[in-house]
Amino acid sequence: MKNKLVTPLIIIVGLVSGCVSINVNRFHNHLPVPQKLPLALEMDHRSFTEATSNYNYKYEDKFIDKYGDIIDDYMRMYPHLYQSPKDFFEDYQLSQTIKNIDKKQDYEIEDFVEDELKDNYLEPTDEPLGFIKCRLAYRKTKIGFRGYFYLVTSSATIFSLNLLGYPFLSQTTDLRLEVEIFDMDGLLVKRYEVEGNGTVHCAMYWGYSMVLAAKTGEFVPLPRGSYLKALKKAFRKLRPMIQNDTPLILENL
Repeated sequence: MKNKLVTPLIIIVGLVSGCVSINVNRFHNHLPVPQKLPLALEMDHRSFTEATSNYNYKYEDKFIDKYGDIIDDYMRMYPHLYQSPKDFFEDYQLSQTIKNIDKKQDYEIEDFVEDELKDNYLEPTDEPLGFIKCRLAYRKTKIGFRGYFYLVTSSATIFSLNLLGYPFLSQTTDLRLEVEIFDMDGLLVKRYEVEGNGTVHCAMYWGYSMVLAAKTGEFVPLPRGSYLKALKKAFRKLRPMIQNDTPLILENL
């Protein structure tokens, strides 16, 4: 009887005992460009809100594909409200955001993105020469081959390896950020697309726990560490691009 209880006990203890907590500031890049830009910041809040609360996310397209017939009906019934599928998407998105999403967690992610841009790229000014817009275009989170390998090998050893700190599983997030810079007339000056990926582990002593993931409202078995890691890497790729284009950007603002 005692032996039958050992394995479930190891699993339960392991999944709740990861010692790494989610600290958004820990993922922050402290790499300001030499010459910051006098721009106002505009966030695409819906793109980040939707991605924070869903396992896999692609902005707008997936929604329109799924609800195309309903959207067509509403556009016929309410032409004054919905001139395009995007209008319906944004209206639905807003209502779902108000009803279903843990706003505190959404704000943490958005604050992280805003801090990345403000601290590293933007010059504080009351008279901006243009504005910069940031949008999350794509996000996919998965366990993947490596994660399942950890899970299979843990099971094969009756989870005894996990007592030594071997991961139960891992999770990877891939995403794409779109950053656009406009002058004060709304004319596009420069556009960037950067991709990022991040992997975190569920492990005793040093990894993330699954319980924290439940508290954040994620639909995946690990916390948002992989999401934040992917964002951090994406912004590291963005830095040299903006740095190299700074003279051209300032000339066209």
